[in-house]
Amino acid sequence: MRLDSRRVLCLKSIWMLSMLFFVLGGWKSVASAQKSDRIKHLTHEQEGKVRRLIGRFQSEQLRVKELVAAEQAKLDKLYQSYDMDIAKIEATNESIGKLEEGLLRAHLNMHKELRNIVGSEIFEEISKRIKSHMEKQASASKAPTESSR
Repeated sequence: MRLDSRRVLCLKSIWMLSMLFFVLGGWKSVASAQKSDRIKHLTHEQEGKVRRLIGRFQSEQLRVKELVAAEQAKLDKLYQSYDMDIAKIEATNESIGKLEEGLLRAHLNMHKELRNIVGSEIFEEISKRIKSHMEKQASASKAPTESSR
């Protein structure tokens, strides 16, 4: 149960970070279509710092996800044996937990650093845009499609 809640938190952090990247105009197709909708209060220096912060976190996230996937593959193999090696299974579970805990710690550090870069007013604007975008995405996913009619 504890590992599952950690995975959920990791996925939420990934989503939030992706939305932050979107809000800053990170995807060229979106950014070019919405240049006038970009956050106007960010200085070029702040935007650069935020982009570097996102880049560092995404790199760390990718590295950890690859390590977790390798540990999970090892765990799958351990469970395939009738004569399970409980000590190895517990050690692998512990390893996965530590990796995910490290990712959560990195996510916390990213949030602290983000707040130091942008300040409360800009952070509130970013949060509102992320919330608005998420609500639009949720509404769009609930809308009936051609194939469901």
